[in-house]
Order: sequence, then C-alpha cells, then structure tokens
Amino acid sequence: MSQTLLQAAANGSREAQSVMIDETLDAMADAPEAVAEGLGIAEVWARMAASHGAIVDVRRLVAVLMVRANYERSIGADDLADSVDAEAIGLLDVLAEAGDENAGAALASCGDYMPAGAFARLREIQACAA
Repeated sequence: MSQTLLQAAANGSREAQSVMIDETLDAMADAPEAVAEGLGIAEVWARMAASHGAIVDVRRLVAVLMVRANYERSIGADDLADSVDAEAIGLLDVLAEAGDENAGAALASCGDYMPAGAFARLREIQACAA
C-alpha cells in the first residue's frame, strides 16, 4: 500500500477507499492470524466508502459485515455476530426499499441462512429507532 493511496483514501476518495478494502482483504488472506484486525480495518474502509452513497459501496459494506459476522460466530461471539448480521440485514432492507433488486433478492434469502438471533437483534434496533 502506498502512502499516496492511504492519503487519498483518508481524504475521502471513494476509489482509493475501495482499493484499501481490497488490499486489506488480500493481506488478511496472506496472514490468517490477523483476520480479526483485517476485518476491522476492511469494515472501516467499507463504511467510509459506503458513506458516499453509491449502491455498490453499500452492498460491499454488507458483504464485509456478513464476513465479519461469520468470523465472530466462529470464535463463539454469537451476540456480536447477531448484531453485525442485523446491521447487514438492515442495510439490505434500505437498499431494497430504494429499488435495488439484488438487495431484495439477498434479503429474501436471508431467512434461509441467518440465525434467528440476528433477526431478533434487528427488531430490537428498529424498536429503539422508532
């Protein structure tokens, strides 16, 4: 990773933030002992990229969140995994309501593989926001 790329990403370049997500995930694949750290860093870049509002970037954030939830669940952090999955489901719902058919299809299939705890956590979050 170059200093210029890092600066561009930190200064808000959506394209640079996207590259940082890819580079972080690639580095994580080469260093399995750093999965937790890599997912945290990838999530930060994905959140920054998604903040620009492009559907593709929000979808990418959803993907990073789902990978993180799977990791958290694999180490026994089920409550945290449910919260992360709930956020991903909530973002898919927002995208679907905005007309994103891919997000709608993904949302429809969530019930097939998401733990019930994720949906329960989503309902809790929605109740607090109401």
